[in-house]
Amino acid sequence: ATMPGMTNNPNHDFLRMMTDHHQGLIHMVHKTIERKDKLRVKGEATTLDHQQDEEMDTMMTVLEQKYKDPYTPTVTPKDQAMIDALTPLSGAAYDHQFLENVIAHQQAGVQMIDQFLPKLTDAKLKTMAETMKADQQQDIVRLQRELKS
Repeated sequence: ATMPGMTNNPNHDFLRMMTDHHQGLIHMVHKTIERKDKLRVKGEATTLDHQQDEEMDTMMTVLEQKYKDPYTPTVTPKDQAMIDALTPLSGAAYDHQFLENVIAHQQAGVQMIDQFLPKLTDAKLKTMAETMKADQQQDIVRLQRELKS
């Protein structure tokens, strides 16, 4: 499925889609960190924030330098719906929903990477995608454990 704003260059398109994907999680963790109430997941949100910011910086740099693309990542409707679902919640209910959201978000990320990996022709980008996939899979395992505790 092609999305609006796709370039037909899988390397370029991957970066655009992945920065949108990251933007959604960054938005969700920022909203979580900024909450005034005590939440168990604030530490987790901070960890995810650093990881996502670092990857985002790398991807934006490649978009600017290699593709001369001053792309502005946007939060997808799916991610916005997850963020909106968290807003009325608090305490343990928020913690639980946040973990479920992040797991679902990272699972979608892994699927996106799997979809693009065979098409990526840029070796550095392929390596970055594989690293991101491994990171996201680790997040999923860690968060599923957290959800059960």
